[in-house]
Amino acid sequence: MSAISGASLHPPSLPSTTQCSRVTPWYVAYTRPRQETIAEQNLLAQGFHVYLPLYKAYKKQQAVLEPMFPRYIFFRPCRPQQSIATVKSTRGVTCLIMFGPEMAIMREQTLDAIRSLEQQRNNLDPGELSPLKPGRRARIRDTALGGLEGLIHSVSTKRVTLLLEILGQERFLTVYADSLELAD
Repeated sequence: MSAISGASLHPPSLPSTTQCSRVTPWYVAYTRPRQETIAEQNLLAQGFHVYLPLYKAYKKQQAVLEPMFPRYIFFRPCRPQQSIATVKSTRGVTCLIMFGPEMAIMREQTLDAIRSLEQQRNNLDPGELSPLKPGRRARIRDTALGGLEGLIHSVSTKRVTLLLEILGQERFLTVYADSLELAD
């Protein structure tokens, strides 16, 4: 997980698609927990073309980039003769995804669709990412008032004002956004 900044979403050291042969298929590797970026860096260092889809999430009042598919990373050799055997022992990688004796392969069209979705989501403002919006019902959690439900009246960057019914009267209560969850 990394904080959003003005930098691009992917490191500039990524080999361009034109440098890599489009003939070689995309494979899927399973990484160690929260080591997707370590696996990405090490695969790049070995000369593989790597794609780690990231999406913008809103956590603890800030936008962060998280792996779209936790513990999974896509890679392909840049040269048709490049062996993928080294990927199994790459730092950050647990194993290669296989279906029986066959390696899992991702189609280019599928990855293009993922890239498009990633780009759309990452262009959203942090306020658009939060599910807490006026008019929706929310439940307070982890406080003395835990379990109370109310209607969201207003949302700021850190706090949410709820309209609650307490002892037969409507009252406004302002709480931190991370102490709320949407009520079903």
